[in-house]
Amino acid sequence: MGLGFKLKQQLKMLSQNVYLPAVYDRHRADKVESNLVVFADAHHDERPEAMELLYRMLRRSGEEYIHIVQMYLDFSKASSKQIFDFSTQFMAVYAKASVVVICDNFLPVASCRKKPETLVIQLWHGCGCYKKFGYDAEDDIPEGYKGDVFRNMDLVTVSSEAAVGPFCSAMHKRPALTGSGMQREAYSAGKDPADEELGQKEPVGKESEGIKSNREIKEKKASITFPMGFGVPDHLSPA
Repeated sequence: MGLGFKLKQQLKMLSQNVYLPAVYDRHRADKVESNLVVFADAHHDERPEAMELLYRMLRRSGEEYIHIVQMYLDFSKASSKQIFDFSTQFMAVYAKASVVVICDNFLPVASCRKKPETLVIQLWHGCGCYKKFGYDAEDDIPEGYKGDVFRNMDLVTVSSEAAVGPFCSAMHKRPALTGSGMQREAYSAGKDPADEELGQKEPVGKESEGIKSNREIKEKKASITFPMGFGVPDHLSPA
């Protein structure tokens, strides 16, 4: 590992363990908004494909009562100031969010002691493991790194039950995992799975109390359909 890589890891540790937790704590007193859903990613400047189905389903089923905030920035192309400003803004929104959806490593979400009312969903690209990652790969999280980069994840989606073991090993923990999904080809071929899943194109015209509490969600078996690519049925029925 070169000097540049080591310096980058030191800056990440400083950000995760000192600066970002302080920003979150400044907003800790902010009330969690039960209808606020945040989609965030640090590898794209626009919404990643793995988030598309869930985003469309939420828009169509809850457009009248769900407030969606999207925050995307490709850290590999952004300047240090852009990353600093983006991460600072995210922590402020994070403190008020009922649900946060990510689909790749996203350090800001792991950089605090989050409120129990906030549910964090990790989509992991909507697929299984291509290679070793996380704590199983030294070039991903080197030995000696201080800070849990997988902290705060409540629900992690994987392509099938066969992927649960490798994910648990890579993350050094066992959060709630679900292997239900659909083939990505169905979406890429031009079909809109959200239409078929919901059976309609218009938003549901009904009253809602907003997102259910995390306690209520966690007491039930979560079954969510996402675009995935391996060992999963091509139908859209929840498992």
